[in-house]
Amino acid sequence: MELLTVEELSELLKVSRNQIVLMANRREIPALSVFGKLRFDANEIEEWLKHNRLYAKNETGQERNSR
Repeated sequence: MELLTVEELSELLKVSRNQIVLMANRREIPALSVFGKLRFDANEIEEWLKHNRLYAKNETGQERNSR
C-alpha cells in the first residue's frame, strides 16, 4: 500500500493543500489518519478518480464513453 501525503496529493490533483484537507474533512475523498496526520491510499485515490470522472459530451449532447 502506497500512502500519499496531503502535499503529494495536492500536487497530483493540481489543487491546494487546503482544498485536500477540506475534502478529507468533509469525507469527499478517501483518507486515513495515521498518528494524527492525513494520508491517502494511492489505490483508493485512483478508484475515487475513476468513479468521479466527468465525460465530455458529443455534438448531440450525449456523453462520450472513453474506453
